[in-house]
Amino acid sequence: MAQSKKIYTKEYVRAQATEMAKAAGLNGIHIAGIPEDLNEEKYKDLIDSLKQVIDLSVHQLKKTQNPKTEK
Repeated sequence: MAQSKKIYTKEYVRAQATEMAKAAGLNGIHIAGIPEDLNEEKYKDLIDSLKQVIDLSVHQLKKTQNPKTEK
């Protein structure tokens, strides 16, 4: 049996990334550097990377919004 190869378009990936960013509280960001078409493996890798970047961005944003006061 031949496996079907699912392809994810640039627009779909960008929409997914934008929704993830919005859910994390990062409204109005632009996701750049998404290739045209991705197979399922590359899509999963990219989404995992985007999750890490979004998590780091949220952490850094919280850190700058609530700096610890030094004595």
